[in-house]
Amino acid sequence: MKIELISMQRVFNHGSFLQAYALKKMLSTYADDVRFGDILPGISNDTSSQKFSEVHDIPKLRYYWIRVLDKIQIYKLKQLQRSVLEVDNHFSENENKDIAFIGSDEMFNCLAPSPWGISEQLFGKVPNTKRVYTYAVSCGHTTFDKVPSQYQDYLKSAISNIQTISVRDENTADFVRALSDREPQYNLDPVLIYDFKSELVDLNISKKYLLVYSYSNRICDTSEIQEIKKFAEKHKLQIVGAGVFQYWCDKNIVVSPFELLGYFKNAHYVVTDTFHGAVISIKYNKAFAAFIRKSNEKKLRDLLLRLSMDSRVVQRADELDSILEKDVDYTKTNEILAYARNSAMEYLRKSIEEVKQSE
Repeated sequence: MKIELISMQRVFNHGSFLQAYALKKMLSTYADDVRFGDILPGISNDTSSQKFSEVHDIPKLRYYWIRVLDKIQIYKLKQLQRSVLEVDNHFSENENKDIAFIGSDEMFNCLAPSPWGISEQLFGKVPNTKRVYTYAVSCGHTTFDKVPSQYQDYLKSAISNIQTISVRDENTADFVRALSDREPQYNLDPVLIYDFKSELVDLNISKKYLLVYSYSNRICDTSEIQEIKKFAEKHKLQIVGAGVFQYWCDKNIVVSPFELLGYFKNAHYVVTDTFHGAVISIKYNKAFAAFIRKSNEKKLRDLLLRLSMDSRVVQRADELDSILEKDVDYTKTNEILAYARNSAMEYLRKSIEEVKQSE
Protein backbone atom coordinates (compact mmCIF):
# COMPACT_ATOMS: atom_id res chain seq x y z
CA MET A 1 0.00 0.00 0.00
CA LYS A 2 1.61 3.25 -1.21
CA ILE A 3 0.41 6.42 0.50
CA GLU A 4 1.50 9.90 -0.48
CA LEU A 5 1.14 12.39 2.37
CA ILE A 6 0.84 15.98 1.21
CA SER A 7 1.46 18.26 4.16
CA MET A 8 3.47 21.28 5.35
CA GLN A 9 6.52 19.11 6.08
CA ARG A 10 8.95 21.64 4.57
CA VAL A 11 7.67 24.61 6.59
CA PHE A 12 10.16 25.74 9.25
CA ASN A 13 7.79 25.56 12.16
CA HIS A 14 7.72 23.15 15.12
CA GLY A 15 3.96 22.70 14.96
CA SER A 16 4.05 21.91 11.23
CA PHE A 17 6.86 19.41 11.83
CA LEU A 18 5.05 17.67 14.68
CA GLN A 19 1.69 17.40 12.90
CA ALA A 20 3.37 16.06 9.73
CA TYR A 21 5.42 13.54 11.72
CA ALA A 22 2.41 12.43 13.77
CA LEU A 23 0.14 11.93 10.76
CA LYS A 24 2.82 9.92 8.97
CA LYS A 25 3.19 7.67 12.03
CA MET A 26 -0.59 7.28 12.30
CA LEU A 27 -0.87 6.26 8.64
CA SER A 28 2.08 3.89 9.00
CA THR A 29 -0.04 1.87 11.44
CA TYR A 30 -2.07 0.67 8.44
CA ALA A 31 0.33 0.97 5.48
CA ASP A 32 3.91 -0.07 4.82
CA ASP A 33 4.96 2.71 2.45
CA VAL A 34 4.05 6.25 3.53
CA ARG A 35 6.06 9.11 2.06
CA PHE A 36 5.66 12.86 1.83
CA GLY A 37 4.81 14.50 -1.45
CA ASP A 38 5.89 18.04 -2.23
CA ILE A 39 3.25 20.68 -2.91
CA LEU A 40 2.73 21.36 -6.62
CA PRO A 41 2.46 25.08 -7.47
CA GLY A 42 -0.83 26.38 -8.83
CA ILE A 43 -2.28 29.74 -9.81
CA SER A 44 -0.57 32.78 -8.31
CA ASN A 45 -2.59 34.22 -5.44
CA ASP A 46 -1.38 37.80 -5.81
CA THR A 47 -4.90 38.88 -4.89
CA SER A 48 -4.15 37.94 -1.29
CA SER A 49 -3.95 41.15 0.69
CA GLN A 50 -3.98 39.57 4.14
CA LYS A 51 -0.52 39.68 5.59
CA PHE A 52 -0.26 39.58 9.35
CA SER A 53 2.77 41.46 10.59
CA GLU A 54 2.35 41.92 14.30
CA VAL A 55 5.92 42.85 15.23
CA HIS A 56 6.51 46.46 16.24
CA ASP A 57 9.41 48.43 17.69
CA ILE A 58 11.95 46.37 19.63
CA PRO A 59 15.56 47.04 20.75
CA LYS A 60 17.87 46.60 17.76
CA LEU A 61 20.56 44.49 19.44
CA ARG A 62 18.00 42.07 20.86
CA TYR A 63 16.23 41.97 17.52
CA TYR A 64 19.41 40.95 15.70
CA TRP A 65 20.18 38.34 18.36
CA ILE A 66 16.76 36.81 17.80
CA ARG A 67 17.42 36.79 14.05
CA VAL A 68 20.60 34.79 14.71
CA LEU A 69 18.70 32.31 16.88
CA ASP A 70 16.01 32.01 14.19
CA LYS A 71 18.63 31.10 11.57
CA ILE A 72 20.14 28.45 13.86
CA GLN A 73 16.68 27.08 14.62
CA ILE A 74 15.76 26.92 10.92
CA TYR A 75 18.99 25.06 10.15
CA LYS A 76 18.18 22.54 12.91
CA LEU A 77 14.65 22.04 11.57
CA LYS A 78 15.92 21.65 8.01
CA GLN A 79 18.29 18.87 9.11
CA LEU A 80 15.49 17.11 11.01
CA GLN A 81 13.13 17.39 8.04
CA ARG A 82 15.63 15.40 6.02
CA SER A 83 16.72 12.89 8.65
CA VAL A 84 13.47 12.32 10.58
CA LEU A 85 10.66 13.22 8.20
CA GLU A 86 12.67 12.00 5.19
CA VAL A 87 11.17 14.73 3.03
CA ASP A 88 13.49 13.97 0.12
CA ASN A 89 12.44 10.31 -0.01
CA HIS A 90 9.31 10.95 -2.07
CA PHE A 91 7.59 9.07 -4.87
CA SER A 92 8.82 9.87 -8.37
CA GLU A 93 6.62 12.23 -10.37
CA ASN A 94 5.04 9.50 -12.51
CA GLU A 95 4.89 6.74 -9.88
CA ASN A 96 1.44 5.39 -9.12
CA LYS A 97 0.13 5.66 -5.55
CA ASP A 98 -2.79 3.90 -3.93
CA ILE A 99 -3.88 6.84 -1.76
CA ALA A 100 -3.04 10.47 -1.21
CA PHE A 101 -3.81 12.02 2.17
CA ILE A 102 -3.86 15.81 2.32
CA GLY A 103 -3.33 17.20 5.80
CA SER A 104 -3.40 18.30 8.30
CA ASP A 105 -2.40 21.99 8.78
CA GLU A 106 -3.69 24.90 6.65
CA MET A 107 -3.77 22.98 3.38
CA PHE A 108 -6.94 24.84 2.24
CA ASN A 109 -5.66 28.32 3.18
CA CYS A 110 -5.41 29.29 -0.48
CA LEU A 111 -5.27 33.05 0.11
CA ALA A 112 -2.28 32.92 2.44
CA PRO A 113 0.97 34.16 0.88
CA SER A 114 2.90 31.05 -0.21
CA PRO A 115 5.34 29.81 -2.87
CA TRP A 116 2.65 27.53 -4.35
CA GLY A 117 -0.26 29.98 -4.64
CA ILE A 118 -3.69 28.39 -5.18
CA SER A 119 -2.74 24.76 -5.79
CA GLU A 120 -5.39 22.39 -7.15
CA GLN A 121 -3.30 19.52 -5.77
CA LEU A 122 -3.99 20.71 -2.21
CA PHE A 123 -7.71 20.61 -3.00
CA GLY A 124 -7.65 17.05 -4.31
CA LYS A 125 -6.31 16.90 -7.86
CA VAL A 126 -3.35 14.64 -7.08
CA PRO A 127 -1.68 13.00 -10.11
CA ASN A 128 -1.31 9.21 -10.40
CA THR A 129 -3.37 8.42 -7.32
CA LYS A 130 -6.34 6.03 -7.05
CA ARG A 131 -8.13 7.85 -4.24
CA VAL A 132 -7.68 11.07 -2.31
CA TYR A 133 -8.67 11.83 1.29
CA THR A 134 -7.99 14.71 3.65
CA TYR A 135 -7.26 14.58 7.35
CA ALA A 136 -8.04 17.53 9.65
CA VAL A 137 -7.33 20.19 7.04
CA SER A 138 -7.85 23.86 7.78
CA CYS A 139 -8.35 26.93 5.59
CA GLY A 140 -7.00 29.19 8.35
CA HIS A 141 -8.36 32.72 7.95
CA THR A 142 -9.61 32.12 4.37
CA THR A 143 -13.38 32.15 3.85
CA PHE A 144 -15.24 31.28 0.66
CA ASP A 145 -16.54 34.81 0.13
CA LYS A 146 -12.93 36.10 0.00
CA VAL A 147 -11.95 33.74 -2.84
CA PRO A 148 -12.11 35.68 -6.14
CA SER A 149 -14.91 34.38 -8.36
CA GLN A 150 -12.50 33.41 -11.17
CA TYR A 151 -10.87 30.82 -8.84
CA GLN A 152 -14.00 29.28 -7.38
CA ASP A 153 -14.75 26.87 -10.24
CA TYR A 154 -11.05 25.88 -10.28
CA LEU A 155 -11.27 24.86 -6.60
CA LYS A 156 -14.69 23.23 -6.97
CA SER A 157 -13.34 21.03 -9.75
CA ALA A 158 -10.29 20.04 -7.70
CA ILE A 159 -12.19 19.22 -4.50
CA SER A 160 -14.53 16.89 -6.42
CA ASN A 161 -11.60 14.44 -6.56
CA ILE A 162 -11.60 13.93 -2.78
CA GLN A 163 -13.27 10.77 -1.54
CA THR A 164 -13.86 11.90 2.06
CA ILE A 165 -13.14 15.34 3.50
CA SER A 166 -11.92 15.63 7.07
CA VAL A 167 -11.52 19.12 8.60
CA ARG A 168 -10.45 20.40 11.98
CA ASP A 169 -12.57 23.54 12.45
CA GLU A 170 -15.99 25.00 11.67
CA ASN A 171 -14.67 27.72 9.36
CA THR A 172 -13.13 25.06 7.13
CA ALA A 173 -16.35 23.02 7.27
CA ASP A 174 -18.26 26.07 5.99
CA PHE A 175 -15.64 26.55 3.29
CA VAL A 176 -16.02 22.92 2.16
CA ARG A 177 -19.82 23.16 2.12
CA ALA A 178 -19.62 26.25 -0.10
CA LEU A 179 -17.14 24.60 -2.47
CA SER A 180 -18.71 21.16 -2.73
CA ASP A 181 -22.13 21.06 -1.09
CA ARG A 182 -20.73 18.17 0.96
CA GLU A 183 -20.72 17.58 4.71
CA PRO A 184 -17.19 17.06 6.03
CA GLN A 185 -16.29 15.20 9.18
CA TYR A 186 -14.23 16.60 12.04
CA ASN A 187 -10.92 15.27 13.31
CA LEU A 188 -8.43 16.76 15.72
CA ASP A 189 -4.90 17.80 14.84
CA PRO A 190 -2.49 14.81 14.73
CA VAL A 191 -0.39 16.27 17.56
CA LEU A 192 -3.35 15.66 19.88
CA ILE A 193 -3.91 12.15 18.50
CA TYR A 194 -0.41 10.65 18.39
CA ASP A 195 1.17 10.00 21.81
CA PHE A 196 4.89 10.81 21.09
CA LYS A 197 5.86 8.55 24.03
CA SER A 198 9.00 7.23 22.37
CA GLU A 199 9.98 10.57 20.78
CA LEU A 200 9.40 13.07 23.60
CA VAL A 201 12.59 14.32 25.24
CA ASP A 202 11.53 14.43 28.89
CA LEU A 203 13.86 17.06 30.30
CA ASN A 204 15.13 17.06 33.85
CA ILE A 205 14.78 20.76 34.67
CA SER A 206 14.98 21.80 38.30
CA LYS A 207 14.28 25.51 37.84
CA LYS A 208 10.61 26.54 37.64
CA TYR A 209 9.74 28.34 34.44
CA LEU A 210 6.93 29.90 32.44
CA LEU A 211 7.11 28.86 28.78
CA VAL A 212 6.26 31.46 26.15
CA TYR A 213 5.41 30.04 22.73
CA SER A 214 4.66 32.45 19.89
CA TYR A 215 6.16 33.34 16.55
CA SER A 216 9.46 35.10 17.10
CA ASN A 217 9.02 38.58 18.56
CA ARG A 218 5.26 38.53 17.97
CA ILE A 219 4.44 39.13 21.64
CA CYS A 220 5.65 42.69 21.60
CA ASP A 221 2.72 44.62 23.04
CA THR A 222 4.01 46.43 26.13
CA SER A 223 0.99 45.60 28.27
CA GLU A 224 1.20 41.88 27.42
CA ILE A 225 4.92 41.74 28.19
CA GLN A 226 4.45 43.60 31.49
CA GLU A 227 1.69 41.24 32.63
CA ILE A 228 3.72 38.13 31.76
CA LYS A 229 6.76 39.48 33.56
CA LYS A 230 4.68 40.51 36.56
CA PHE A 231 3.16 37.03 36.83
CA ALA A 232 6.58 35.36 36.50
CA GLU A 233 8.09 37.57 39.18
CA LYS A 234 5.16 36.92 41.51
CA HIS A 235 5.64 33.15 41.19
CA LYS A 236 9.46 33.24 41.00
CA LEU A 237 9.51 31.79 37.49
CA GLN A 238 12.10 32.08 34.78
CA ILE A 239 10.57 33.12 31.42
CA VAL A 240 11.69 30.74 28.68
CA GLY A 241 11.20 30.93 24.93
CA ALA A 242 11.89 27.56 23.30
CA GLY A 243 11.97 27.00 19.55
CA VAL A 244 10.58 30.46 18.84
CA PHE A 245 12.00 33.51 20.54
CA GLN A 246 10.91 36.73 22.23
CA TYR A 247 13.51 39.45 22.79
CA TRP A 248 12.28 40.07 26.35
CA CYS A 249 12.42 36.46 27.63
CA ASP A 250 14.93 35.59 30.37
CA LYS A 251 16.15 32.69 28.25
CA ASN A 252 15.72 31.68 24.60
CA ILE A 253 16.60 28.13 23.57
CA VAL A 254 17.03 26.42 20.19
CA VAL A 255 15.28 23.03 20.43
CA SER A 256 14.17 20.11 18.31
CA PRO A 257 10.39 19.58 18.02
CA PHE A 258 10.65 16.61 20.41
CA GLU A 259 12.62 18.69 22.93
CA LEU A 260 9.93 21.35 22.61
CA LEU A 261 7.36 18.78 23.77
CA GLY A 262 9.53 18.24 26.84
CA TYR A 263 9.61 21.96 27.57
CA PHE A 264 5.83 22.09 27.40
CA LYS A 265 5.41 19.01 29.57
CA ASN A 266 7.72 20.36 32.29
CA ALA A 267 6.51 23.97 32.25
CA HIS A 268 4.72 25.29 35.33
CA TYR A 269 2.72 27.66 33.12
CA VAL A 270 2.42 28.37 29.38
CA VAL A 271 1.55 31.59 27.57
CA THR A 272 0.90 31.24 23.86
CA ASP A 273 -0.88 32.84 20.93
CA THR A 274 -0.51 30.00 18.44
CA PHE A 275 -2.68 27.06 17.47
CA HIS A 276 -0.06 24.43 18.22
CA GLY A 277 0.98 26.19 21.41
CA ALA A 278 -2.56 25.62 22.66
CA VAL A 279 -2.60 22.08 21.22
CA ILE A 280 0.53 21.01 23.09
CA SER A 281 -0.55 22.75 26.29
CA ILE A 282 -3.82 20.81 26.21
CA LYS A 283 -2.03 17.59 25.30
CA TYR A 284 -0.02 17.78 28.53
CA ASN A 285 -2.83 19.27 30.62
CA LYS A 286 -0.96 22.46 31.40
CA ALA A 287 -2.16 25.65 33.06
CA PHE A 288 -2.01 27.93 30.03
CA ALA A 289 -3.30 31.22 28.72
CA ALA A 290 -3.96 31.96 25.05
CA PHE A 291 -3.96 35.34 23.34
CA ILE A 292 -5.97 35.13 20.10
CA ARG A 293 -4.73 37.08 17.09
CA LYS A 294 -6.58 38.17 13.98
CA SER A 295 -4.51 35.75 11.89
CA ASN A 296 -5.55 32.64 13.86
CA GLU A 297 -8.83 33.61 15.47
CA LYS A 298 -11.02 31.18 13.54
CA LYS A 299 -8.93 28.06 14.09
CA LEU A 300 -7.70 28.78 17.62
CA ARG A 301 -11.04 29.83 19.06
CA ASP A 302 -12.66 26.78 17.45
CA LEU A 303 -10.05 24.46 19.00
CA LEU A 304 -10.54 25.89 22.50
CA LEU A 305 -14.33 25.73 22.26
CA ARG A 306 -14.24 22.19 20.85
CA LEU A 307 -12.06 21.00 23.74
CA SER A 308 -13.88 22.94 26.46
CA MET A 309 -10.89 25.21 27.05
CA ASP A 310 -12.37 28.55 26.02
CA SER A 311 -11.91 29.84 29.59
CA ARG A 312 -8.16 30.05 28.83
CA VAL A 313 -8.60 32.88 26.29
CA VAL A 314 -7.05 36.20 27.31
CA GLN A 315 -9.24 39.06 26.09
CA ARG A 316 -7.19 41.79 27.82
CA ALA A 317 -3.62 41.65 29.10
CA ASP A 318 -4.69 42.45 32.67
CA GLU A 319 -6.70 39.19 32.74
CA LEU A 320 -3.56 37.07 32.39
CA ASP A 321 -2.88 36.60 36.11
CA SER A 322 -6.39 35.42 36.95
CA ILE A 323 -6.55 33.06 33.96
CA LEU A 324 -3.22 31.41 34.71
CA GLU A 325 -4.03 31.02 38.39
CA LYS A 326 -7.46 29.60 37.67
CA ASP A 327 -7.59 25.82 38.22
CA VAL A 328 -7.89 23.88 34.98
CA ASP A 329 -10.24 20.91 35.02
CA TYR A 330 -9.18 18.59 32.21
CA THR A 331 -11.74 15.87 32.97
CA LYS A 332 -14.14 16.72 30.14
CA THR A 333 -11.32 17.63 27.77
CA ASN A 334 -9.53 14.33 28.26
CA GLU A 335 -12.77 12.44 27.65
CA ILE A 336 -13.19 14.33 24.36
CA LEU A 337 -9.58 13.56 23.44
CA ALA A 338 -9.95 9.85 24.17
CA TYR A 339 -12.99 9.63 21.88
CA ALA A 340 -11.28 11.75 19.20
CA ARG A 341 -8.20 9.51 19.17
CA ASN A 342 -10.29 6.41 18.54
CA SER A 343 -12.33 8.24 15.91
CA ALA A 344 -9.23 9.52 14.09
CA MET A 345 -7.56 6.13 13.86
CA GLU A 346 -10.82 4.50 12.76
CA TYR A 347 -11.21 7.12 10.02
CA LEU A 348 -7.72 6.40 8.68
CA ARG A 349 -8.23 2.62 8.91
CA LYS A 350 -11.59 2.72 7.09
CA SER A 351 -10.22 5.00 4.37
CA ILE A 352 -7.33 2.65 3.67
CA GLU A 353 -9.60 -0.42 3.82
CA GLU A 354 -11.90 1.18 1.23
CA VAL A 355 -9.05 1.33 -1.24
CA LYS A 356 -7.87 -2.21 -0.50
CA GLN A 357 -11.39 -3.59 -1.02
CA SER A 358 -11.80 -1.73 -4.30
CA GLU A 359 -8.78 -3.45 -5.85
